[in-house]
Amino acid sequence: MTIASITEMLQALDVLGTELEDASPHTLAIYIKQGRELIANLRTFVDTLEASYAAAWERGEVGKQVTYEGLGTVEVKRGNSRTQWDHETLWATVVARALDERQADEESGEFEREGDVIQRVLRDCATPSWKVTGLKRHGIDPDEYCTTKWGDLGVVIL
Repeated sequence: MTIASITEMLQALDVLGTELEDASPHTLAIYIKQGRELIANLRTFVDTLEASYAAAWERGEVGKQVTYEGLGTVEVKRGNSRTQWDHETLWATVVARALDERQADEESGEFEREGDVIQRVLRDCATPSWKVTGLKRHGIDPDEYCTTKWGDLGVVIL
C-alpha cells in the first residue's frame, strides 16, 4: 500500500459518508473490518518508519533533535520500561519518607498527623487505578466516589 492509496481511501470516506445512512448492517460491518485493518497497517507502517529513524540516530546519522524546514522539530526519545517493582519495600520506603517529611503548623507548632502526611506523599508518588471489584468486596460503592457515565458503544468482530 502506498501513501497515495491511503490518501485516496481517506478521500473516499468523504464520499462514503453520504451513503452510510442507507448502508446495511452487513455492509457497515465490512467497512468496520476494512477500516480496522487499514488502521493496523498504518500503525505498522508508522512504527517501521519510527524504528528506521531511531536506528539512524543510533548510528549517528541524525542528531537527537533536528529541525526540518517545512516540517518542524523531530526529536528521538527513549522511554523507560520499569518492571518487577519491589512493591513491599517501596511502600515501606515511601511511608518512612513521608513520616520524615512531617511538617509543623506554623501557628500551633503541632506536627501533621501521620495519616495526613502519608496520604499527601502517597498522592504525590502513586496514582491508584481503583479496582471496582476490590472496593465492592470491602463494602464500598465506587459510584459514590466518581462520576459514572455510559461509555461509547463498540462493535466487536470475532
